[in-house]
Amino acid sequence: MRKITPLLATLVLLLAITVPAVSATDRNYIVIVNESVDAKMISVPELKRIFTKKRSHWGDGKPIVTVEQGGSSTARVAFYRTVLHSSVAQMSTYWINQTMTNGLAPPKIHTNARRVVSYVARTPGAIAFIDANTDLPSGVKRIVIK
Repeated sequence: MRKITPLLATLVLLLAITVPAVSATDRNYIVIVNESVDAKMISVPELKRIFTKKRSHWGDGKPIVTVEQGGSSTARVAFYRTVLHSSVAQMSTYWINQTMTNGLAPPKIHTNARRVVSYVARTPGAIAFIDANTDLPSGVKRIVIK
């Protein structure tokens, strides 16, 4: 039988402490898309690729348009923690770097969930995360996070 070295034990412990678990209680947000998006489910890694602009098009070739609520809304903080494994401040730094080095623009920001939903409803290819209790109008659909 192999012994676990102190270094390996320390690395495992640090990983367990620094990587947040995604639980049902952490997901007090939902992911919504414009009705033109042909998706019913999406994985957490795929959401991360989309909201860090590492993926720019849907499977049918349509451009992905990311939008989110600004500030420190509960949904934003939870989404950043569970999907992006970052804080709002860390993502602000990320977007400054991406803008300066790669010319990538951050997601469009709106001041409240109602405006985010309205933008998604009128923008083909749009995706956003919002508070789970937000009413959805026609033109917007919820997709399941798998």
